[in-house]
Amino acid sequence: MTADLSLLARTFIIGSATVAIAVTLTDAAPLATYDFTGEAAPTAQIGSINATSGDPNVTASPITITPFPFVSGNASMIVANAVPFGGSAPYLSAFPGAGSTTGATATANNQYFEFAVTAASGYELDLTSLTFNATKGNTGDRGFVLQTSVGGFSTDGSTNLDNVIVPTNGTASTPYSYDFSGPAYQNLSSFTARFYIFAPATGNSVNFDDFVLNGSAVAIPEPTIASIATVCLAGLARRRRKVKSSSV
Repeated sequence: MTADLSLLARTFIIGSATVAIAVTLTDAAPLATYDFTGEAAPTAQIGSINATSGDPNVTASPITITPFPFVSGNASMIVANAVPFGGSAPYLSAFPGAGSTTGATATANNQYFEFAVTAASGYELDLTSLTFNATKGNTGDRGFVLQTSVGGFSTDGSTNLDNVIVPTNGTASTPYSYDFSGPAYQNLSSFTARFYIFAPATGNSVNFDDFVLNGSAVAIPEPTIASIATVCLAGLARRRRKVKSSSV
């Protein structure tokens, strides 16, 4: 029995090392990109815009807006190609709903655009960051509130990741980067980023380009020799206790 236990212990160590190496060798990369390449512009109000590219083990949803179809007074989005971001490349131009003049009123009105990523079966998401560029159509306090599915979505603003007035307009844009490397953003089956737009009036835009969600789609380890060894060790230990008790 001693020999059997030694063999199982060695197997457990080898199996654990194999799993550790597999996880360590997984590098962070873009899980989903939305840079609007190939989108026709300008458009009327639209309900969805497809992802440009993504990880093969991830499903990236289109960017969608809620509510839709568009009616006057609701938040809206279009693909535009006017002055911002170089003047010819397509980008997302988002407009607030009526009364969404601050971050607080924008979340309370619960009108937003969002995108989601979902890991394929047998995989999970380990996020690292979300990056994008933003600019406003003209002057005035225009900006966005960012919430994610990790924090939960709350219309009272208690789960806001950011509430920011975009400082630049015209051809100048501001880069944004959000750190998602913390424990709450690891081992996810899916993730959603949601943007609430605010501006002085419904016709005032906040413009976005080059959304990139970075991270890794990590294969969930199958049952390994290590886990089998753990079960066997437990069984052998129970058997040994029974043998001892029956010999007393």
